[in-house]
Amino acid sequence: MVLLPHTNIIIDGFSFTAQLEQPHYIFFLTHFHSDHYQGLSPSWNRGPIYCSPQTALLICDKFSGIPNIYPLEIGETYWISLNLKNCAGVNVTFIDANHCPGAVMILFQGEIGTILHTGDFRYTPRMLLEPCLNNSSNSLIPINQLILDNTFCMPEYDFPSQEMCTKLIIQIIEENPNYDTWIAIENFGRETLLVELSLYFNTLVIVSESMFRRIEILGLRPDLFSTNSDDGWIHAVPRKHMFRIYQRNREGLDTIGIYLSGWYKKYSKEWPFYHVPYSLHSSFSEIKEFVEKIKPERLSYIVAPGKSLMGVFELSRKVLEDVAKDENMMEGIEFKPPVKRKIGSGGGGYLKKLKKPKTIGCKIAESEEIDEHPEINKYTMHYYI
Repeated sequence: MVLLPHTNIIIDGFSFTAQLEQPHYIFFLTHFHSDHYQGLSPSWNRGPIYCSPQTALLICDKFSGIPNIYPLEIGETYWISLNLKNCAGVNVTFIDANHCPGAVMILFQGEIGTILHTGDFRYTPRMLLEPCLNNSSNSLIPINQLILDNTFCMPEYDFPSQEMCTKLIIQIIEENPNYDTWIAIENFGRETLLVELSLYFNTLVIVSESMFRRIEILGLRPDLFSTNSDDGWIHAVPRKHMFRIYQRNREGLDTIGIYLSGWYKKYSKEWPFYHVPYSLHSSFSEIKEFVEKIKPERLSYIVAPGKSLMGVFELSRKVLEDVAKDENMMEGIEFKPPVKRKIGSGGGGYLKKLKKPKTIGCKIAESEEIDEHPEINKYTMHYYI
């Protein structure tokens, strides 16, 4: 959770809203993974939520009672009022985060300066070509503060690209032509991989009913998926069920298992299981390149360490200091509970797309109350800026 400096904007923070003064907070959800939308429920009504159209569809499906959800198109710039009384506001642009369907980085521009919040992201060089990040001379705009997904900011996590990992997965499957393939997939975000496998091997991919529902809602080629286990031989399986592969092989149902995670660092094999470092987060070298290119004046983190990770966290901090433009980039990291703040006397929530002066948001009435790092959740916490 991030409380954006000097604003009433909260990013990916829905669990602590009872401690906030209302009705003056505005919320952003970068993507639909549970560690980011934690705290939402059908009765949640603490303020407007801005997100991508895909994320809005998933919110409405899972939490049908939540009002005031505003989808913003990726690549378009919107003006959002933070205070109706003194007309304070901020320009907001979403950038594709290459993490899961609908995941976005958020660029804020206004009197608070220029702040880029990456959300969870997998860096690719094309991100730096986004028009909102470039000036008329095609040079990157100055970034006053970068709020960075530092999940794998340790040198040992320099895993290959998703494209290379996809080729490796195809190779593994081809080396076991008479075997069913179970792929451990805990949350959504790897549908692109499954689509590629379906098309390459000309088979339906078997998924759970809940996963198939998401695929249908988002239009992610549902014709290539099925919930009937007899319709195909590639299965997306919850991690907790992968142990059943041992029993299947004993029964003559030849099956291999493929685990996907950046935490594996590199490819390994422990028959009948394969570990592939296919990650939805940026590798160490990708993070390093991104920071070198952006050259922010200040740098802060999305993932802060628990005691178990203090050593590697300090190492990643030193690495990022080396690529920083100057020593002032690094800010002190401190975890603290949300604080009560007053932002003027009027509720925020007006929104408009800059290309269209028409207001497409709505006013938050004075009487209203505004309120998948599964592998590391037990060690880490999101923190406030």
